[in-house]
This record gives sequence, structure tokens and C-alpha cells, in this order.
Amino acid sequence: MRQDQILPIKDKVTRTLSKLSSNLDKYSAERWITRGKRQALDVFHEASKRVPAYKDFLKKKGIAPQKITTFENLTKVPLTDKENYIMQYSLEQLSWDGKLNRASVINSSSGTTGKSLYWPCGENEILNGAYIHEYLFKNYYDITNNSTLVIVCFGMGTWVAGTYTLLSTYLASRKLNNLSVVTPGFDKAEVLRILFDLATKYDQVLIIGYPTFVKDVLEDYRNRGPKLNMKYIFAGEGYSESWRDYLMTIANAKPKSSRAMGILGSADAAIMGFETDSSIRLRQSVSENKSLAKCLFGEERVPFICNYIPEHRYFEEVDKELVFTANRAIPLIRYNIHDYGGTLNVGALENLLKQSGVNYSSDHRLPLVYVYGRGRFTATIFAANIYPENVRDALLDRTIRRVVTGGFSLKTKYDKRHNQYLLLTVELVQGTMKSSDHKRNIADAFVRHVRKVNSEYNRVYREYGRRVRPKVELIESEHKSDNKTKVKKSS
Repeated sequence: MRQDQILPIKDKVTRTLSKLSSNLDKYSAERWITRGKRQALDVFHEASKRVPAYKDFLKKKGIAPQKITTFENLTKVPLTDKENYIMQYSLEQLSWDGKLNRASVINSSSGTTGKSLYWPCGENEILNGAYIHEYLFKNYYDITNNSTLVIVCFGMGTWVAGTYTLLSTYLASRKLNNLSVVTPGFDKAEVLRILFDLATKYDQVLIIGYPTFVKDVLEDYRNRGPKLNMKYIFAGEGYSESWRDYLMTIANAKPKSSRAMGILGSADAAIMGFETDSSIRLRQSVSENKSLAKCLFGEERVPFICNYIPEHRYFEEVDKELVFTANRAIPLIRYNIHDYGGTLNVGALENLLKQSGVNYSSDHRLPLVYVYGRGRFTATIFAANIYPENVRDALLDRTIRRVVTGGFSLKTKYDKRHNQYLLLTVELVQGTMKSSDHKRNIADAFVRHVRKVNSEYNRVYREYGRRVRPKVELIESEHKSDNKTKVKKSS
């Protein structure tokens, strides 16, 4: 690309990011919500006219778009999701005007069956992603005053996290002028080589990747290389506050300058939200006060809490699941990502915290969203989602189906060193004796089947092998397990 072509691109990026930045602290949380509702209604009406798939979807549901005149009307429009919408139409039908020409980049997700779904991404939403990264870089990572090497450790190729982060970081660098980006992807040896050979040439290093992968890299690096000013951004899986604290202690880093924050995202939604100092302070308060967690979220578990920009993604909470509307290359209206979570009213939250004696202040006025994960029974290992149906079918394997009832639970657990592992609890047929052979056969069937149907798990298995093999616990059939998922047995 010639220099005279690069400069107009840089000017456009700078203008766009500056315009977005001027709005961030301009509005109250209530004003942001109002703007988000207006944007969601506009996207609905545009999509009802210009997106063939959505026109057909509304027609089949008996919805007359012209009668949806307020956001309250919009909340009565049926939800969409992968199964009832995305997988029912072609990419062209799902896109604006039935064409793919508004897609700048196309990413893919593995889904639950191993079949990749393609997700086009337009220029404007990549610029929105660049804005969020630029905001975090400038306000929380002091990139303005420090030359920074950004190491992208998400899987590259067609995976959304890697390419989206690369593009967002690159575009943000057009305005910040003080960072370089390198993309080793999901390759621990290459990340370590970069830390040893390249990172010392910069004032600081910002590692962006899956939490468990980054932890694994840092544990290999500590006490082996030079001390670095290390900072982190995570996405792809959850982590606790104690885990965040632990990470600060394991690398050859300058501890006072270390920082670790998270981004909420997915292939179908791209970036949905991001942690800030105030959202982290809130999560720390909730982690230390289980009764406060119960009051805010209805249970004592501590979710991931982050801020979001309603004009980018407008969230609703429907039956304890997150639903959003977004103007994407494939516009999504009241789209259910089946993440178990909800939204927080900032005004009500501040009043409640004040009454509870919690010293909480926000460094901006963006609204909040919280999320536990993809469904109540989904587990993750190195950011790979393992779904109930993956396990269900594995338990039908001919080597084990005569000794298991089909009842199981799968959980993500952590050992004393904060290493992540899968705990698979399986119910045995009445009268079957517990044995190490049954445990081994069940684990073998799990690995064999889930690798075949779940490309995310297959990817991490190629990297980590037995470390992502589940630990199997056996229970007798009359045992009542709190989180047991009962599945159909083979005949």
C-alpha cells in the first residue's frame, strides 16, 4: 500500500476514534440507555426492510414491523438465536440487502457440533473495537507514555478473537503512535521466544489472550528471563479475583505497574463489554461479601462484571439470559447468546452499595452487564466451551454405555496452584462397582468424542494433551447430584 493511501486511512481512524471518545464521558448511564434503545429500534426497522432473512422471520412470526413504534413494543418481538435464525438462512439472506459486500472481515466459530459458522464483520464495528482498545490502552495501560509491545495470544486463522484483536490494536495504533503488535497466537513456544528476544526492546509488554493460556506461559517464563513491565487483557473464559491476584505474583514483572483486565466477547457478538477500574472494584466488593452478591445477582456465585456501550450492543435481560441488539454486517435483533447473566441499573446499584456500606465510585457513567457463562451447565477448559450435548453423546459410546445411566455433571475446577481442570462426575448403573477401569474408559470416550465434535476442544487438546483430559468421579445411581444433567440413555 502506498503512503498516499495509508494517510487517508489514518485520518479516518483518528477522526472516528476522536468522535467516539468525545461521547464516552458526555452522557449519564440513563442517557446511554435511552440512546441504546433508540439505536436498537432503528436497527430493527432497517433490518425489517433490508435483511431478507429477518423479513422472512418476522413474517413467519406474524409481526408487522410498522406497528413496532416504541422500544416497549420491540420487547414483545420474538427472540432470535443460532438455532431459530442464523442456521435457518444463508449468509447472503442474513446480510444487509442480501449481499456480503458490507463485510470487511469474515470470522468463524466452532459451534457445539464442530461445524463452523461464519460471522461477517463490517468496518464500523471494527472501528468500534479499535475505539474500545484505544480507550483501555490510553486510560488504563499508560500506552501514551510508554512504548508498548502488544502480544496477541488468541488463536489466529479464522478465529474471531485473534483477528479482531489484531485489527482493533492496529487501528488504535494509528492514533496512539506508540505501540507495536505481534501475533504468535495459541503457540506457547513462540510467545516465550518473543518474551526472551523482543520484549526487552519496549518499555512495557501487554499480553492479550485466554487467561489459562497466559498463566501457563508466565509460569514457564518466571525466573528464566529478564524482568519485564507486564500487563494483561483477557477474554474467552472467566476467572476469580483470587486468580487475578495470583497472576500478578507469578511473572518476572514489576508488581506495582501490573494490570489485568477482561473483555467480554464472542464470535457472534464480537466485543460486548470491557472491565474498568470501577467494575473491578465492584467485583472485588462482591467477592468479599456473599450476601451482597446474593442481593445483586440472586445467588452467591460471583459473575464477570463489565461496562458496555449501549449504542454498540444494547442488552436486555430475559429469563436470566442476556439478549442484545447490534448493527453488525449480519444485524442481530433481540439475539439470545444464551449467556446466563443480566444487567445492572447503575442508579439502583449505587444506592444499594451505599446502604451496604460499600465505598464504590465509578470513573465514568457507562451501564453494567454481568455474565456467568454460556448456560448453566457449560464448562470451559483453556477457553474451549464444553457443552452438555458433547458429554451426553460421549456417554453413549459403546465402551461405556452399559455401565453409565447417562446422568452427569461437568464443572471447571481449579487446583491449589490455580491450574484449571475439568471434573466429570458420572452416575453408574445400579449395581455397578466403581473402578479405575471405568474412570479411564469414560475419560477416553470423552476425549475421543469431544475432540471429534468440538473444534475448540480439539484445538486445545493438540496443545495440552492430557492436561485437558477430564478427571472422572463416579457416583452410585441413587446419589442425588445438585447439578446433574440427566440425558437419554442408549437403547
